[in-house]
Amino acid sequence: MTRLSVGLAVALCLATGCKSHSGESSSKSAPQPPVAAQPRDAAVDAKEPKKARRAMIESIAIAEQPPKGRKLEIYPERLAKQLGMQLTKTEWFGAATRPLPPFVIPRPATIRVDIKYDYRVEKRTNDLTVLVAVHAQLRWSDGATALAPSEKVLIQRTLPKAKQTMDVSEHVAGEISDAVKLAGKGIIQKAELLDADPDRLRLVMGSMDDDIVLWALAIAGERKQVALFNTVVKLLSSPNRPVREAAVGTLVAMGDRRAVPHLTHIAEFRDKRMLTILIDAVASLGGPEAATFLDFVASGHTDPDIRKIARQARARMKRRKKRGQKHAKP
Repeated sequence: MTRLSVGLAVALCLATGCKSHSGESSSKSAPQPPVAAQPRDAAVDAKEPKKARRAMIESIAIAEQPPKGRKLEIYPERLAKQLGMQLTKTEWFGAATRPLPPFVIPRPATIRVDIKYDYRVEKRTNDLTVLVAVHAQLRWSDGATALAPSEKVLIQRTLPKAKQTMDVSEHVAGEISDAVKLAGKGIIQKAELLDADPDRLRLVMGSMDDDIVLWALAIAGERKQVALFNTVVKLLSSPNRPVREAAVGTLVAMGDRRAVPHLTHIAEFRDKRMLTILIDAVASLGGPEAATFLDFVASGHTDPDIRKIARQARARMKRRKKRGQKHAKP
């Protein structure tokens, strides 16, 4: 059974994936390479708007999913208040009682926090093991599709009997509180990157934290930051599949045909999932190199489904080219 608590009055009436953590709940940032060590790419970004937009929190909702038949009091109103205070201590989040600076444009938003937890007490030792999964999401109230930060946190901790100073419910509530704090920290970090300049995003893309790298790639694609072209190309060789796939999407969003040879270079006929993604990507970018690649796959791959996908992508390219010629000025 899910319990939903909207903490508008409580959470904001103050002066207001999945990252896994075991043992200590505090998270440490991965070491970052210095900006000077990163090569600058040759391109110019589009001009940023004069006024930045910031989130104006309208409500915070806590939804809990307890273990079957073992529901505990996790204090959702207190969690909402805790998260509201944490967010509005930054310049990126405001609330009714914590106005944003006058030089920014407020953008109404809500926050939803889904909490799953489980726990067990070892019969022989009485050690307590707690598992908490938190997913916190910011949602724009205007229904826009613009990027909205979210964060997943997973905590698993075993507490020996000798260190148990409270009853089980209080210990579980404490672990949940720690997980919500970590989720809030992640949302703040991602929100602040929405205004980051190319140098800052380039630095973040060198992080060991794949989740933050994926977020930086999403921002670069959303803002079409061609200045990061070379940096994104390097991520095509990431050992992490989601990062590789996100890098492909970012290059397509940039719309720069220089990406086509880089994309075709990493194509492997045995990896049908990635090959399908690359077929769609090069077809979207277009150009002679894309056409050559699609023709090759359409005629040379052993899988008939892949050949069909390549033929369809090639046909889309031809239709798009005809439409462009039709509407071209004489």
